Amino acid sequence: MKTVLRGVVLKEYLTIRTLISKIIGLTLSLGTGLPIGKEGPLVHIASVVANQLNRFLSTPDGVFQNESRANEFLAAGCAVGVACTFSAPVGGVLFSIEVTSAYFAVRNYWRGFFAATCSATLFSVLRGLLRGTGNNRSAWSDLLDLSMEAHYQTTFTITDTYTSSELLAFAAMG
Repeated sequence: MKTVLRGVVLKEYLTIRTLISKIIGLTLSLGTGLPIGKEGPLVHIASVVANQLNRFLSTPDGVFQNESRANEFLAAGCAVGVACTFSAPVGGVLFSIEVTSAYFAVRNYWRGFFAATCSATLFSVLRGLLRGTGNNRSAWSDLLDLSMEAHYQTTFTITDTYTSSELLAFAAMG
């Protein structure tokens, strides 16, 4: 993504054909149970959607045809991809800053945060609606449970998270 934002033209990187193949490939690879990360593909999918949205919103008077506006859409797309993956809008904005570290305008912080917050909220609401309870559970519920479940479960207790000596060491380091 950083390459595209710095001005290198990649012919088929942000097309609808790439979007469809990325969605199908990600669905099939996650459906087989491969322990691959879905963060990168979801960032790419969100960036393609942002690019296509930018193309469809372009008007003849050229309001959205500005290259910096396209970069703003792509940065917001990166934030949306991470926010939907982890339900963390602030993490999405910080990731988009990291990815687009060559130049990041201050006005894009709020735009990225708004887009990431809306997407994370919508994802959580849809997940809750599709999950269902009791007799209302569907096949989607099982898929959602599998997609939101950690690959390697941990068994940490919450009672003794830190000891007082560790807290003193953390305070000294911070």
